Amino acid sequence: MTKKIMTDEIQRKIIDDFAIIISEEITLKKMVIKGFLWRALREWQNRHEVTILDTEKGGGSTPEERIQQASEILQICLKDMKGLVENEIQALEIGINNALKHYITNYSDR
Repeated sequence: MTKKIMTDEIQRKIIDDFAIIISEEITLKKMVIKGFLWRALREWQNRHEVTILDTEKGGGSTPEERIQQASEILQICLKDMKGLVENEIQALEIGINNALKHYITNYSDR
């Protein structure tokens, strides 16, 4: 099991963008949301037994596969954050959906 999250500069930018977008919908601070996103990314990497080298060297990822991967990571984050924002679940879901739309528009074709 990977304990260290392995990312590149673009993935760090994506996480930062996601945190900003989600924080616009709920009352949690961006840094707290980033923590949940990093944990979600680590969990996703462990589930799929991949590292940054696997994903960034191509790994056969098409834009559709990258969108699916981003969606899975955001869903892990959503599940983990629900207990913390019980009164803002709908707003959290909106933030997660907006983050995925941002990913599709700005990062899926990289």
